[in-house]
Amino acid sequence: MLGTETMSGDLPYNWARVQKYPQLVGDFVWAAWDYLGETCMGWYYPSYPGLPLLSGQGMIDITGLPLAQMAFMQIVWGFRKTPYIGVRPLNHAKETPVTGAWQFTNALDSWTWHGFEGTKATVEVYANATEVRLTLNGKEIGIKPIKAYKAIFHTKYAPGTLRAEALDEQGTVLSVSELKTGGMETILSVKPEKMLVRPGEVFYVPIEFTDQNGVLKPYIEQRAEIAADNAELLGFGSALTKTDEVFDMPNHNTYRGRALAVFRANKEGTITIKADSKGYPSATATVEIRA
Repeated sequence: MLGTETMSGDLPYNWARVQKYPQLVGDFVWAAWDYLGETCMGWYYPSYPGLPLLSGQGMIDITGLPLAQMAFMQIVWGFRKTPYIGVRPLNHAKETPVTGAWQFTNALDSWTWHGFEGTKATVEVYANATEVRLTLNGKEIGIKPIKAYKAIFHTKYAPGTLRAEALDEQGTVLSVSELKTGGMETILSVKPEKMLVRPGEVFYVPIEFTDQNGVLKPYIEQRAEIAADNAELLGFGSALTKTDEVFDMPNHNTYRGRALAVFRANKEGTITIKADSKGYPSATATVEIRA
């Protein structure tokens, strides 16, 4: 016997039974990678206009970014030993999301929310421990028991270091995780996943708004334009669940500070990729094509 198409929020219950009963050989959680169709099955905000396109329930979004639920499952399975800190989007703190049974959170592992100082923040911590202590810039926010591998805290956003300490029954620190606020400066970055490709090969290029050290700024959501020589643009889009934008144009709004371009390499030589967005310097990257 095995579980198929189960929900990630039910994993603590299901996995405990997989471990207990030898006749249960495993559990398949739906879904690993987000996809087109079965639209708006996860959490989304009504303020985003447009046609529902994506399912929005993947543990990895459609651009390839691992989400909070992926870390939650890794902790339940025993693959991740340190706590995961997730923060519900502060740029939507005044909105009530539409929630779906197939996704139990929309939290992000980010404490970089410039311009949202003083905003009430909901912080989720996942850990395999008895309790968790959460601090901000050395000041204790609280200690809470871990229930089903999760604890939820409420605080006000202030830049700095958000730290989670997983504690055992005696209050001994088992492991620690931190989120640190990125720098004030913002750059538009182009990060090809491959720097060397073959003629005709398909490759992927994330476009992100970050600080100088590559810390993602998820609150920046605006139009970006992409162009490349010696390569065909196959698609350009974001992980936003609903939008009136299309995927076969060289412009798209970022979502949570990020978008993804897909190219097919042409003939041997080099590809120069350029991204632009209003208010920021252009970003470029070079990919080599070699048979």
